[in-house]
Amino acid sequence: MKGQGGFALISVLWIVALLALATLAALSQARRATDGALMVEDVALAQALADGAVMRTVHGLLAYDAGQGPWPVAEGVTVQDEGGLLDLNDAAEETLAALFRGLGSDRAAAASLAAAIADWRDEDQLAHLGGAEADAYRRAGFPHRPRDGLFETVDELRLVLGMTPELFSRTRPLLTVWGHRPEPDTDLAPLALVQALGGLDEQRARGVMALRPERPGFSASRSFGIRAVATTAAGGVFVREAVVRLTREPRHPVQVLLWRQGEEA
Repeated sequence: MKGQGGFALISVLWIVALLALATLAALSQARRATDGALMVEDVALAQALADGAVMRTVHGLLAYDAGQGPWPVAEGVTVQDEGGLLDLNDAAEETLAALFRGLGSDRAAAASLAAAIADWRDEDQLAHLGGAEADAYRRAGFPHRPRDGLFETVDELRLVLGMTPELFSRTRPLLTVWGHRPEPDTDLAPLALVQALGGLDEQRARGVMALRPERPGFSASRSFGIRAVATTAAGGVFVREAVVRLTREPRHPVQVLLWRQGEEA
């Protein structure tokens, strides 16, 4: 009987211990679910803040265009007139090659990549000198072929034969598909583009930029890239990237060309 009583006590203790572990596991799971819900809520707040910053920036651009306010500047927000960037669809091969050389590519690689871009965007199947049409992509083992049409986004440049991730990361901020001009407007171009195309060091490029008018106008495209980074007190982060065009149409003053979640820098 004594042995049976001892066994029963040990059994009860094991059951209590198992119940305690199960309770702890349930509490831990509930805490993780709560933490996950709070994280989702925090990111949603960051998204709302980023989207609001973009909207305020658009309002500021409209006011600036009407001469009723300064250039919109807000913490965590950058604005770039797309006319100050190099247009992938309109830039000449020589200009594209100059850009890649200015960003560190050797002369042969820069010329070949520029030719491959020209082959990507033209409608024929004839390869430019040093370029790449469908056969070159097939030989390189690529699962895709050139579009043989205009670039729809700058990100499409990743697919062009000869483009590397490192070069793309340096090139992407300097390119557009909404500029609609063969050369960027030097009064609106970012410092890195002024340096690369001009083959200038930073000091000389800044000297060129110092000659710009104090209140620049808008490019003919009237399109603007806006990047807003919002961070909450709890650490939630959201990046909104947008491209908008100011139409001068009273009923529809703004056209959204791009609206997407961006990558954290």
